This record gives sequence, structure tokens and C-alpha cells, in this order.
Amino acid sequence: MEIYQYDFPGRNLRFELPLAESSAPQLAVVFAGEALKLCCENFITPLSADLELSYFDAELEYTLDDPQPAQRFWFLRSMEAPPEAVLAPAWVNPVEESVSSIDASTFHSWLIKVLEQSHAKTEPGDGSAIVGYKEILIRATRVQLPWASSEVVEPTLKLWAGARSREHPIERSDETLFVSGPLGQRSHTAPIDLRITSELGVMTLDINVYWSLWTDSGQKGWLQLQAMAERLREAGWVCTYSQIEGIDPQR
Repeated sequence: MEIYQYDFPGRNLRFELPLAESSAPQLAVVFAGEALKLCCENFITPLSADLELSYFDAELEYTLDDPQPAQRFWFLRSMEAPPEAVLAPAWVNPVEESVSSIDASTFHSWLIKVLEQSHAKTEPGDGSAIVGYKEILIRATRVQLPWASSEVVEPTLKLWAGARSREHPIERSDETLFVSGPLGQRSHTAPIDLRITSELGVMTLDINVYWSLWTDSGQKGWLQLQAMAERLREAGWVCTYSQIEGIDPQR
């Protein structure tokens, strides 16, 4: 079956999670790590992470345009990314850090460290505002393919974009197959990317899928995406928007 690549922003799944108002900023940090863990399980591996900080009103929990944290942007890079992978920050002049690999635990530890540094250096002393994350972007990923290594002998997958096709390299680790992106001229997007935001006591997780391998119910990869959606629902996340056939918003 042919695999098609979608133009930006791909096919979207959106999940939301209400937080307890009295501790929303603190819970948002915890559940950002939990969301990544649910998405990553035998499926998605982040190769980079972008973080934007903001001040939030301490009582009403909305983002403040003024003041801004002294250091708003942060970037985490995985050193296990393939050489072709494009790991570029989304924002200008971030604080950059490289780690051997990124998983939910590594990401959560990095997020805690960044917020602790920002609390110590920049939080207003009158208690009217607290620093938290405004947006998290996982724009470079490695995604597990739904076949065993023995089922695929070719070193690449043919990926169609309109009437044109190209070969996308397959990565192998024991019996597991992966694809990564973005890969420069081969692919300007990841196979799947993630965006997490938190404001007004609600967390939002956007999952953008760029390959039909995971969006079409006739494709084997669709079961991987369905399993991820089910893990999120079981953890209390509510699907509020879906462009994926067979994964419906909850009413």
C-alpha cells in the first residue's frame, strides 16, 4: 500500500486535560512529562524539544504579555539523532543543551531544571505572577514502524507527495524499524510531531501526523496511533478534535 506525506500541518489530533485550578501550573509540569510518556511508549522518540516560558497571573492563570522572563526560550537536543536529522531551535537565542537521548524522564528532568532556574532568577517578588511554560514543541522525532525487521528488506520506504515520490531511509535496531525527521531536503517535517500548551487551567496536546501510514485505517501503522489515543483517554485526556479516521472526538 502506498504511503503519502501530507503538507504542513499534517493531520491533527487534539487532546485536552483540565487541571485543578489551585495547582494548575505545578500540575502542568507533571502532566507534560506524563503526556510525553504516553505518546512515546513503543512509538515516538523525541530528537529535540523547544520550550517557551512565560509569566502567568498567579490567581487567574492566564499568560502575561508583560513582564517577560529574562530567558524565554530553551532547546534540548538528542545526540542519538541520525546525521541527516535537522535539529534546529524554533526560536531565536535559546539556551541550548545536548543529552545522549530524550525520553519522558529526561524531558521532565530538563523541564524541572529550567523552571527552577527561572524561578530563582526572574520571578517577581510580589507574588502576582509565576513563571511556567507557555509552549513545548517536539518538532524532530524518531517513530517506530509497524513491521518487524525481518518483514522489510529494503533500506528505504517510498514516500509519495502528490505525483512525486522519494526514498526515506529506514533505521534498524535489533528487530525494530524506525524513521526519523526532519531530514533536510528529504523531508522538511518529522513523521509525527507534538505540541503542548497550558493556560487557564487546561493543558492541550496537539499531535500532528504527516504520513498516511498512521492516519489511514487500512494501514498497519493506524493501530499504533489508535493505541496511543487510547492510552491518553485512559489517563483522563479528552479528544476534542480529530482529522484521523476512526479516532473520533469525545462529545
